[in-house]
Amino acid sequence: MNPSVEPVRANGRAYASPQAPVVVVCVDGCEPDYITQAIQAGAAPFLKRMLERGSSLIGDCVVPPPATTS
Repeated sequence: MNPSVEPVRANGRAYASPQAPVVVVCVDGCEPDYITQAIQAGAAPFLKRMLERGSSLIGDCVVPPPATTS
């Protein structure tokens, strides 16, 4: 983490700022295999190039539980 850059804070946590620009695209409800098949069929050349450069088709989505009061 770059000490001169403030961390990103969300939901009571601090996350290191990225060292390079980051783009996240969420396609909700899309099975990753649909994209794989489109790439194999030659219908998604941009996505093919993204994967060749180190992108990923799958990401973990974690929604923190709501805060509880006791």
